[in-house]
Amino acid sequence: SQITVYAADVPGLFSYICGALAAKGFNIWSAHIFSTTDGFAINKFYVTDLENRPLSEGLRLDRLRKDLNKVIQGKMDVEEMIAHHRTRQPRRSLPRAVHPTSVIIDNKSSQCYTIVEIRTADRPGLLYRITRALSRCQLDIHRSIIATEAYGVVDVFYVTDMEYNKIHGAPDQEQIRRALVDAADAE
Repeated sequence: SQITVYAADVPGLFSYICGALAAKGFNIWSAHIFSTTDGFAINKFYVTDLENRPLSEGLRLDRLRKDLNKVIQGKMDVEEMIAHHRTRQPRRSLPRAVHPTSVIIDNKSSQCYTIVEIRTADRPGLLYRITRALSRCQLDIHRSIIATEAYGVVDVFYVTDMEYNKIHGAPDQEQIRRALVDAADAE
C-alpha cells in the first residue's frame, strides 16, 4: 500500500512519520522523500502489515491518518505510541544478519549533500531508529531512498547539518557512523 504525507518540512519529520508507521505495526518496504523549495516535504511510503499483506481500507487506516496528523502537529509523542504498541503485540524473533551493518559516508557524489548509505538486516522499527539517530546527530534529511531487498535493507540519505553544510570532519562522520550502527543493531 502507498502512503503519502505532505507536510511542513521540520527537523525530524521523516523520523516521526517512520515511528508512527512502526507503532501501528507496518513494514516499510520503500520510501522516497523530497524537500521542496517552499519549505514542505513529500514523504511517500510503500508499506504492508507485519504479514506482508497490503493494508485494508477501513478503521485501521482512519486511525493511522488521525495519529499521523497528531504526530505531525506535535500533539502526540511517537515514543509513547511505540511503547503502547509494544505492549499490545507479541514479540517476534529478529532475523539474523547475513552481513554486519555497514555505513558509507560519501561527500564526492553530490555537490550539495553528504550521502549516507546504510546496509543492514531488516527488523521492525528499523527505519525509525535510523532516522531518529540521524536527527539526534543534528542532520537534516533532504532526500531519501529506502529499499528492502532479499538480504536486508539499503537506506540512502542525502543530508546536511542544520546550516545546510556537508559533513566533512572525520570525528563528525565517525559519530554518525557509530550512531547508525548502534541504532540498526539495537533490538
